[in-house]
Amino acid sequence: MTLTASDGRAAMPVFTSVQALTAWHPEARPVAAETERVFLAALAEGAELVVLDPGPADPAVGEAPALTFVVRRPAVEAVASGEVWRPAYEDPQLAAELQELADGAPGVVQLLVQPGPGVVSFASDGARVLGGGLGPELRIGVVVEPGTDDVGRRLALAAVSAGLEEAAVLRRRADSVEVVAAETE
Repeated sequence: MTLTASDGRAAMPVFTSVQALTAWHPEARPVAAETERVFLAALAEGAELVVLDPGPADPAVGEAPALTFVVRRPAVEAVASGEVWRPAYEDPQLAAELQELADGAPGVVQLLVQPGPGVVSFASDGARVLGGGLGPELRIGVVVEPGTDDVGRRLALAAVSAGLEEAAVLRRRADSVEVVAAETE
């Protein structure tokens, strides 16, 4: 069974406890499965996301869980195939491909690969949890040559954005990306 995520993609709900499952739907019955098998099932059903402990289908039925956590497509695919998953912002192969893109983009000095706002979730008590959040998982900061005017900055951002559309490793390793103007670190 899949749900529709807020961005329109299919998402498979997965539960970490019987309590979370029955809070989501009182008539549901648990079926135990290993993580790899669950992620394979998600892909077989066309789901790009796995949602751990989604809130109740009907909020009047029960309380929402302490944390709803979203596992994005690259992690789902890696775990389903038995590979080790690495966040896009820590991936050396992706960083190398992006450096090549920076080298070929006019006016671009450097691309800064950083975690995006989607790599943080918050529990109901406000505690910060790494991973599973809303928004892009990867932020690419575009550093332009010193003295570049606004038009030059916009052209550099456009060149990088266009180049990212052709970046095969990026398409496989990152679920969502935000491109921003940045200063050198």
